[in-house]
Amino acid sequence: MSDLALTGVAKRRVATTTPKRAARRRAWTADVLFGADAYDSLWADWQRLSALQEGPVLFQSPALLRTWAGHFADGRARSLATVVVRHEDRTILIWPLFVERRGIFRVASGAGAPIGQYDEVLLDPDYDAPAALAAALKILRRKVRPDLVSLERVRADSALRAALRDTQPICWEEGAPYADLSEGVGSFLATRKSRVLRQQKKRIRAFSRLGTPAFQLASEPDEAVAWLREALALKHEWLCATGRVSRAFTRHATADCLIDMARKHSGAGASPRMVIARLSLDGRTAAIEAGFRHGSTYHLYLGAFAPEFARLGPGNILTEHMIEWSVEHGVTRYDMLAPRSRNKGEWQTNEVAILDFALPMTMAGRAYSGLVMKRLTPALRNLFYALPPRARSFVAETALKM
Repeated sequence: MSDLALTGVAKRRVATTTPKRAARRRAWTADVLFGADAYDSLWADWQRLSALQEGPVLFQSPALLRTWAGHFADGRARSLATVVVRHEDRTILIWPLFVERRGIFRVASGAGAPIGQYDEVLLDPDYDAPAALAAALKILRRKVRPDLVSLERVRADSALRAALRDTQPICWEEGAPYADLSEGVGSFLATRKSRVLRQQKKRIRAFSRLGTPAFQLASEPDEAVAWLREALALKHEWLCATGRVSRAFTRHATADCLIDMARKHSGAGASPRMVIARLSLDGRTAAIEAGFRHGSTYHLYLGAFAPEFARLGPGNILTEHMIEWSVEHGVTRYDMLAPRSRNKGEWQTNEVAILDFALPMTMAGRAYSGLVMKRLTPALRNLFYALPPRARSFVAETALKM
């Protein structure tokens, strides 16, 4: 794990096992709650634990999970398994999972996928993280009986990563770039390279010469939904044109779920709040950005631009507006999510390392981890991106239409 990945990440307390802790651990109980009703019944404990986490828990928000479940659980209550560990009457761990069949394998993964971008567990930091996860896995094995627990995009600063401790990842390290806005816009821009600032000013001048630019945030749900639909169409067009396949956008439920979130969670008082922003030129859409404000962090989720304005870099112009808006509204971190990219590199001050993990529960799970996750999936990805651009575009368009 690189030093860069951990720079700026608060140090977590290292749990030690003491006689007192061991005695307290014997008082732990664990259970699995099935169905989306768990998100409501655990609400108070969920909010308390959320406030204790050092890393982001946006994608484990019960409000978003309930909306997500309506599109991905298909009424299968048993597919939603929320693991709860308690010490006496105190809830110390909440872990929302989704259980599904992948061929002959039964796999548990973080609830919220593929909408969610970080897997995480909500854990009281006063308790031993690996021991709490072990208790959760024990009850999961007994009550749910998955072959494998698949964990994707686990952040280096997360409670889940601390709980996994010495577990080896199954992939190369990626990074989630972010911009530190804690000192304000001026201080942030002062950290940018002079070349980047010159290029940005050039973009803005060229864009403004063509007409009257306008930056807006959707003011009500219908407007948010309309702009998001437009952004999804532009994103679909870009994926096809560039020969890229997004796992999330190959599923029709993804667009329906995001639109539902825009309808339910885009109000000014929503928490988390889905924010839809639009950059236009003489009323024509140039770029659209969708993200989530949660606490003091804004998570950039989706960016799209109109091809006619592509040479002017409207996405970067919109990003600067959103950074200014973020600072004005008390946001101190602009999280661009994984993966790394050239455009994100212009704005990032640092990044947090992310990794994928597989926890086999059975012999079948070990086979799935070793053959499918570690070998077959990477091989297919490499094979796809080795294809000529036109062939990739054909495959991408076919996949997005399925």
